[in-house]
Amino acid sequence: MNKKTSGADEKRFVKSVTKAVNNNDWAKAKIESEAFLAERDDCALAYFLCSLAAFNEDDFVSAYALAEKTVECDDKVREYEEVLAIICALLGNLNDSLFHAKIAAALPTSKALENLRLPEHLPSLAEAFAKVIEQPLLSRAVDAVNQGNWAEAESWFSQHISLEPENRDAHLGLVNCLLIQGLFRAAIDSLRAARHIMPQDEEIASQLAMALTAIGEFSESQAVHRWSMSAAEDDPVIHARALSDLLCDPETKTGDAIAAHQQWGKRFGLKARAGDAQPKAVSKDVLTVGYIIGALGKKSSGPAFSKILARHNPERFRSVGFGAAPL
Repeated sequence: MNKKTSGADEKRFVKSVTKAVNNNDWAKAKIESEAFLAERDDCALAYFLCSLAAFNEDDFVSAYALAEKTVECDDKVREYEEVLAIICALLGNLNDSLFHAKIAAALPTSKALENLRLPEHLPSLAEAFAKVIEQPLLSRAVDAVNQGNWAEAESWFSQHISLEPENRDAHLGLVNCLLIQGLFRAAIDSLRAARHIMPQDEEIASQLAMALTAIGEFSESQAVHRWSMSAAEDDPVIHARALSDLLCDPETKTGDAIAAHQQWGKRFGLKARAGDAQPKAVSKDVLTVGYIIGALGKKSSGPAFSKILARHNPERFRSVGFGAAPL
């Protein structure tokens, strides 16, 4: 059972955290608030400060959960309801935001909080209302991806998944971030969780197979590849991924790899039609070979493709790559 703190303890806590917050030391305020909560059953102010600290760290989901806990402890304080309304708006939940905003409008302000400095980037309620959009966390994740901020994007994708576990785009976006960062085991854990939610999704299975190859689990990888290929019989990309991973498996025989690639070409390659003009390169032409790179920078298939692309006559071929990672 949690022990009860005295009034003197509470006054010392309030004085200390107020000083920390006003010095913009949210890390200290969070530590002291969590320690204070560990010594008593509940404290609305401590939950409130933990919520604001989470928001200050861009952890909107934790901020929301803690803000809800705050008003459960004390639903008679305007600031508590107002911050919950703001966070709801930032999460795109307009109905709940309006609900808590109406409650806040009917409540008195707290003298204990009037000198408390809020996080600098916490918007006002009006500003939060003006910026309400659908799936805001997913939008932030995409913005971070476009800027190449993979760790930040990972955080936003993860938060969105915690609110909407069945969102396929968020799962695939998270996995992409993890793969590009070389966090293959984390990607595998994420993909296994996604497969549990969406067991018939061939794209998620295909991504899992590639991640398994990256950590050397070749047999399991090819088994998952076989399932994804059977589920997506006409998808050339999913079938090509299995071929790519064959190059990484030291047990793969050269003849088998060549035969598999030839079979892929026969099945998915562009077939010439009768009467089509067939362009022919003359000996002096320099042909450009373009290729698109995904999350290959830290995968073992990257060096394999590098060796293949390097074995060309530079006087006849010029290779140009596009994508997210270097070969």
